[in-house]
Amino acid sequence: MSLVFSGIQPTGNLHLGNYLGAIRHWVEMQHEHPSLFCIVDMHAITVPQDPAALTHATLETTAAYIASGIDPQKSIIFNQSTVSGHAELSWILSCITPLGWLNRMTQFKEKNHSSKLSLSIELKDLKNKIQKFCSEVSRGNRLELPEQLEAMQQKILAIETLVDDVNKAEKACLGLYSYPVLMAADILLYKATHVPVGEDQKQHLELARDIAGVFNRHFNTDYFTLPKPLIQGEATRIMSLRDGTKKMSKSDISDFSRIPECRISQTRRT
Repeated sequence: MSLVFSGIQPTGNLHLGNYLGAIRHWVEMQHEHPSLFCIVDMHAITVPQDPAALTHATLETTAAYIASGIDPQKSIIFNQSTVSGHAELSWILSCITPLGWLNRMTQFKEKNHSSKLSLSIELKDLKNKIQKFCSEVSRGNRLELPEQLEAMQQKILAIETLVDDVNKAEKACLGLYSYPVLMAADILLYKATHVPVGEDQKQHLELARDIAGVFNRHFNTDYFTLPKPLIQGEATRIMSLRDGTKKMSKSDISDFSRIPECRISQTRRT
């Protein structure tokens, strides 16, 4: 028997991308397959959260599920952290998941202290050169700044971005690195056969399949089902309104990057 599993983090307001890319398809699926729709609050705590605000957001996300047409009489809607099996299975799967697989999943770039130091030295050298050129212009020794100055300024911006990436990676928590294993546990815990995903999440589902395969081979059993992706219809990936190279995100700092749930509701009323 088929079983559908999917979920959304209770962080930020749901937006048009969530509705078009996921929830509207869930509404159709619930009439065709037994379905579990989760509010994945454990994934949300990979970054600092206010407990009271997270609880409120979880209730709001649940209400949005129901308001969008997910019927609690047909589907199971639940909060991830209320089922201890998610965390328990995640640890078991972590013990059999190769680090190499997670290195391919993560967006972190491995940079050690020496690379950070060398970037800092290069950055300081470039800034000193620019200061020297500007001093020569102010003293009248140069009529204009050299053409290479603009190139150096662009390089400074690039180096500062790299240093910022290193700093963020150093402060990132283990959960942010290993959350794909928790995602696999979410799916495998219920032996889900199908998972509705966007194109950007397909790799995560492939990891879940790989982990299930490793477990089954290790214990010589077919205990875990290998879940299949459900990528349905149009609008599987809605892009940000401010940056067309990025997906519309609830966690983006700018509200102008997305069309939030409230705007969708207002449009429906009119």
